[in-house]
Amino acid sequence: MTKHWTFGKRLGMAFSAAALHTLVIGVVAVLALLAVVDAKDGVVEGAARMLTEARALDAAIERKVSESRGFP
Repeated sequence: MTKHWTFGKRLGMAFSAAALHTLVIGVVAVLALLAVVDAKDGVVEGAARMLTEARALDAAIERKVSESRGFP
């Protein structure tokens, strides 16, 4: 014999499915956002390191140029 679902049961099942999909989408979105934040932090740290090295190199070049301008 076939099992007949009432309108209330079908509506409840549809709501449960929608709630489950919403939860899954939310979890995936949070995980993706965490991955993007980690990648962004890596880029910012790398850029800061390169900027520090560039400033140190610029200072060394300035010292070298200043030394060569001096009279012995």
